[in-house]
Amino acid sequence: MVIRLIRLLFFPLSILYGFIIDLRNYQFNKGLKSMVAMEPTIISVGNLSTGGTGKTPIIEYLVRLLQENHRTAVLSRGYGRKTRGFRLANGNDTAKSIGDEPLQYYRKYGEQIKVVVSEERVLGVSSLLLDHPETELFLLDDAYQHRFLKRDLNILLTSFDQPFYQDWLLPTGNLREPRREAKRADVVIVTKCPEGLTEEQKAEYENGVDNYNSNVTVFFSQINYANPIGRPKGEEPAEDILLITGIANPSPLVSHLEQDFQIKKHFSFPDHYQFRNRDLDEVENFARENGLKSILTTEKDMVRLLSQEEHSIFKNCSLFYVPIVVEIDKSEAFDELVFKTLKRKANL
Repeated sequence: MVIRLIRLLFFPLSILYGFIIDLRNYQFNKGLKSMVAMEPTIISVGNLSTGGTGKTPIIEYLVRLLQENHRTAVLSRGYGRKTRGFRLANGNDTAKSIGDEPLQYYRKYGEQIKVVVSEERVLGVSSLLLDHPETELFLLDDAYQHRFLKRDLNILLTSFDQPFYQDWLLPTGNLREPRREAKRADVVIVTKCPEGLTEEQKAEYENGVDNYNSNVTVFFSQINYANPIGRPKGEEPAEDILLITGIANPSPLVSHLEQDFQIKKHFSFPDHYQFRNRDLDEVENFARENGLKSILTTEKDMVRLLSQEEHSIFKNCSLFYVPIVVEIDKSEAFDELVFKTLKRKANL
């Protein structure tokens, strides 16, 4: 409640921020700022809010859907990395060199796809095409606000717990852009939905979206958690665990794990947090003092934790990550929409 009151005090700054964003979008809409069209198909996955809408699982869904028949690349800005400019992921990269999400894509799919990081998306696409002109498809991770690059399909995500049409501009709320900018979306996916979503609930969200984009198709998705995977594989976590997270909203994971485990302590860090030795010292000390061996984390956090693999916690404790897979309601219709986009671009 206190945080909400503090945020309300910043409402005048939200008005100023909204004016600046409106001016920028006006320049793009009127052609005063140019958008570059590329030959490959460009599919963007993004959101109006500052994070926590589940972009990574949707990107992975699209990779699984398309990689077999289309030469695919994933392009991200590489949030949190210590490098700059264009970089094509390789086996020597860490979360510090390319960012946690790009490294997760690379570790999961290897050379089946190209994983690229670049703050400037146009530069990222053109640079990869110089060496790999056969690339047919780019999936843009978190690029809804990056308008310099034209996209063939613009996918907007909004979370079930905090839909964009109930949120406010920064710093009062969490929106990067005004709600009305949802009009640029070709598809809206409501993410992190609970099980057993009713038709009445779906209609409520569809009506909320319709107030800002009446032409868009709305889909609903939920996250399914798989069994924890250990390092090394083969082990299983004990009933009593420690949990480490560095994600925007760990609440759904906590609720899921509480069904099967006793979480003795949750070490919660900010989104994209770069873990330090002293953080792992604190976790390891707590584990030792309380006779705990099993530490669970997210797949994205494990990617960043591995940059500290020489830390003694990896020898004295068993670390596990919890994979997630997204399930889209009426996925056949969503898949068909994606395939139509590819076919339409191929026929241009």
